[in-house]
Formats: sequence, structure tokens, C-alpha cells
Amino acid sequence: MPQLGLTVVVALLATASFGCSKESTAEPASTGESAQKQTLTLWWAQWAPADGLQELAKDFDPNVTVKVHQIPWASFQDQVFQEFGKQQTAFDIVVGDSQWLGRGATKGLYLDLTSWLPTSVKLEELHPLAVKYLSEYPTGSKKYYSVPYLALNASFSIGSLNQSLR
Repeated sequence: MPQLGLTVVVALLATASFGCSKESTAEPASTGESAQKQTLTLWWAQWAPADGLQELAKDFDPNVTVKVHQIPWASFQDQVFQEFGKQQTAFDIVVGDSQWLGRGATKGLYLDLTSWLPTSVKLEELHPLAVKYLSEYPTGSKKYYSVPYLALNASFSIGSLNQSLR
């Protein structure tokens, strides 16, 4: 993965992890209280970059378990949008297709990242057209709903955070 893509993914993971589900661990915290280990679940299509993200996640944070759930391409969109129809999704973050941006923004499926994105990602280092067409909705509004991730000749957007992370 390009370094910039990794930076964006890590930045988003760091922000999103605060709202993750908590799992009790058997090890007590140093203060004598029981420690809480957080789990962050990402859904992505089944392909090599998702394998790379799972590898990267191993070094993310010792207090956060990152699970990358891969779905075959043929059923990826259907499964994600079925999940959106539920009160609570099984994912915290979905690495979605850029074509989902409008629906995600207008149907309340995607978090409004307008205040977070410019403070967490160096937008000036991203191609302005990537930001304009992969993050903003409506185009040119400067309202951000996803973080662009560019991979060889394909564009995807890390677009949805679970409702519980709001």
C-alpha cells in the first residue's frame, strides 16, 4: 500500500477506536482494575490490500484488536447495505466504494467527518480531485463523509463508521 494510504488508514483507525466495543481481558490493569481491550471491526472486499490491512493492524495498538472481515466482491455491496439496514451494524468501519458516497451521506449511513478530517489528515498532501470527488458530498461543498484511499488504478473510500461511534 502507498505510505499515504497507510497514514490515512492509521489516522482513521486511531480516531474510530474510541467508540469500539469493549471486551474484558483476563489480565488486570497495572492499577489493579480490570483492563478493557477494545475491538475495532472493519469490513472490506476480499483482496490483497485487505490482507495487508490486517497485517498492518497487528502493530496498531496493544489495547485494540483490529479485525478485518473480508467479503467476496460479488456480494460485498449487498452485505454492507443489508447491514446498514440494521439498528446496529456488525462493523465499526467499512472500506466502501466511492460510488456509495452520496447514498451514505444523504441516508445518514456515513458520519459527517467535516470537522475531523482537516485536523487529522493533511488534505493538502492529497490530490485535490481525490478529496473533491471521494470525500465531499455534495461535490464542492467542503462537507466530508469519507477519507480517500487510493490504490493502483482503483479508488475506494473509507466511508462509514458505525452509528455507535457517533
